[in-house]
Amino acid sequence: MVSAERKQRFLQVALDSGEIVWRKGLLRKGPGLCHGISGNGYVLLRLWEITRDKKWLRRAWHFANFASESGEHIERLWATPDHPYSLYEGLAGAVCFWSDVCRAISAAQVGGGEEAAASEFPGFDLPGPPTSKTATVAKA
Repeated sequence: MVSAERKQRFLQVALDSGEIVWRKGLLRKGPGLCHGISGNGYVLLRLWEITRDKKWLRRAWHFANFASESGEHIERLWATPDHPYSLYEGLAGAVCFWSDVCRAISAAQVGGGEEAAASEFPGFDLPGPPTSKTATVAKA
């Protein structure tokens, strides 16, 4: 079991890391998850899920918005990944991030519970076991 003091230390390290991502996380490597803006944006989104401080959700939204920008000025800003439509390097990962940010914003606006707002980092986090609500929907 992890002590309350140790949990607080881990949380502070996560918050400090989030501040660094916010200041330096708009990378020139593109919108992807692996080493791009969306992957860094998941740090901010996860901090909102842990703290429910809307500052982190706003910051995640800004990263998602920037990652979705297009046009010549953006294309000159970042390098084209080897696999521009792939999950980890390209647009597929950015779409997953956008989806999770939109779900979180919706949950925050309607006061949704933990389950409604939980993001799953694609290919890493696995969804939890079905709840009675999701099991009922699946049977219908």
